[in-house]
Amino acid sequence: MYAFVVYWIAASWRAHLSRLEVTEDVLKRRAGVTDTQSSASPEGRSVAHDHDALLSEIVCRESVASIDEFLANTLKRYETIIAALNAGDREVLLGLVSSEVYRTFEQVIADREAAGLRVETLFARIETPEIIDGTVDATHMEVSVRFIGEAFNVCRNAAGELTEERPVARRSVDIWTFARKLTPRGSKWCLVATRSGI
Repeated sequence: MYAFVVYWIAASWRAHLSRLEVTEDVLKRRAGVTDTQSSASPEGRSVAHDHDALLSEIVCRESVASIDEFLANTLKRYETIIAALNAGDREVLLGLVSSEVYRTFEQVIADREAAGLRVETLFARIETPEIIDGTVDATHMEVSVRFIGEAFNVCRNAAGELTEERPVARRSVDIWTFARKLTPRGSKWCLVATRSGI
């Protein structure tokens, strides 16, 4: 029974996230990128397919010393969002994710609350995040990052009892897409899409 509950939580989580998968065409439309922009001026050009150029553009626009610093900040954001989701902290999530992602995460929280379950994610190991795709233009940045790790999902029922006698570390592969506007005042990075896979 306990194993079934844990399986149900994992399956529910993956199903919710799969609804948020965003294709490359959708990402381009959100960023205002079209095929004709390849001939645009340097100020308005989009950097999307040249990986080295993308990394350089991110470092330049973010004013960080290196891409490693950017990834370290992104990893902190990833961990903060997961912690807020597990804690059911809707207020924190509202400031970190888009409205579409928030609706999905809020449903996950509501389902857990209805079942009287509390979940805590404990990472046993997490690899250095990897940028796998992105788009940068004059007004917008969007970066997809792959997170690979092993984590214990500790689940407790309403009585505080473990639903799994011996939680097992499970491998996870998450691809999260973050975006922000490049305005004079700047804006915070926001999680706009999530999916699972390699």
